[in-house]
Parts: sequence; structure tokens; C-alpha cells
Amino acid sequence: MREFRANAENELVDAATYISNEIKSGAKVVFFSGDLGAGKTALIKRILEMHDIEARKVKSPTYVIKRQHNQFHHVDLYRLAKVDPDELGLKEDDVYLIEWAEKLDQQIDPDLRVSISINDDDSRTITVDR
Repeated sequence: MREFRANAENELVDAATYISNEIKSGAKVVFFSGDLGAGKTALIKRILEMHDIEARKVKSPTYVIKRQHNQFHHVDLYRLAKVDPDELGLKEDDVYLIEWAEKLDQQIDPDLRVSISINDDDSRTITVDR
């Protein structure tokens, strides 16, 4: 387990670098959890920047459910009640960054679990587990 603390969005770099390196080492499915506004999409944006995806192209997929950036799939299940993992169309060589994965109907074993909590001082604690 690794833990990071960020006081602002630009301080997500350390956590994003760690997760990005895990992806480069073979992590294909990453679950992100945290309250609304915790910074899940902001962190995913930083991760994708490290894989040469322009930040301005990374937008929350809350209303469209999934956005694809090359081999990366940014999935947001917030608006859905339950989702069958087969509906995601998981491809073996692609990377899935899934927000609100607890809404999956059947459990998928992620390579990483990222939890973001909001602290009393409005900073964020980011915990990354294998």
C-alpha cells in the first residue's frame, strides 16, 4: 500500500506517477473510489497526461459512461444502478480506469485500487493498493 497527500490538483503528480508506473508495469484494471468531488477525474487526467494524452481532451465520462483515449478507457459508473462487467467490453491489451467500480454487478479483480478521501483541511489522501 502507498499513500500520498495532495493540497491542490497540481500536487497529484506523485500519486499519478506511481499509478502510471504501475500501468507501465502491467496493471490493466484500476478502480478509483471516493466521494463526489474528491478528485478521481483530476487524478485520472494526470495519469493520462503521463501517457501522452492531452489534458484538455480528458473530460469526465459521467454522462457518456466511457471515454476512450488510445488504449485507455476512462469509465464512470456513477449514474448507473448496477453494471454487468461484460457490458464494458474489456479488451485484454487495453487499460481501464474505472470510477465507482462498486456498481459492477459481478466482481472484477482490479490490478490496483485507488481511494481518495477528503481531509478536514480540504487536502486529499490518496491510497493505492494492489
